[in-house]
Amino acid sequence: MNQILLFVCALMSCLSLCHGYAAGAPAQVCGDMFPHHGHDSQPTPAPYTISVDTMNYRRGQDVRVTLTANSPTQFFFEGFFLQARRADCQMFGQAVGTFKLTNSTDSEVALKTCQAPNDAVSHTTSAHKTSKTFIWNNSEGQDVFFQATFVNHKHTFWSNVQSVVVHDLSLGDRITHARCEGRTKLNMMSTHVTASGASVSCSVLLVSGLALFAKI
Repeated sequence: MNQILLFVCALMSCLSLCHGYAAGAPAQVCGDMFPHHGHDSQPTPAPYTISVDTMNYRRGQDVRVTLTANSPTQFFFEGFFLQARRADCQMFGQAVGTFKLTNSTDSEVALKTCQAPNDAVSHTTSAHKTSKTFIWNNSEGQDVFFQATFVNHKHTFWSNVQSVVVHDLSLGDRITHARCEGRTKLNMMSTHVTASGASVSCSVLLVSGLALFAKI
């Protein structure tokens, strides 16, 4: 009986990877910003834009960051996940700086904590969104860009959407940075769920479960 319960719990965890996260991005997206819906990112250019109100900033200066659907009636976004990353691609899996909401009563978005409090922003509902603006601040400096994943609907999403580089004026002259390439494809072999301390691959879970029930 314990084996059956373990299988059912693990299977439900795997099935959750195949659907959008209506209440916001889960913790595992913090590093690769990949939604783990069970599908690859769309291969076409993203119908979304990340814009900033300045190309240069000084440490401690607020920067306004806006997420926009280029074709709002067709490509609204139900979900999103936004962070700032270092433009030199160092420590690429870590966010830089912190965000603030421009509208504290906006129930469709929320600040998230990955490596530090408020270093990311995500959706809280699957309501259709066409534009969202946030305030970003970084007291430690660094040339940065903003990166987001946009979910149009369930399995249809675009990852690795990036803004222009915002230059830290304390570093002197602006330099040209190579684009930091993020994750766009799902690696099924690395998708795992954990049950009672055991790591179980979703790709073999169903087969294992069928074999278990065949023995009963």
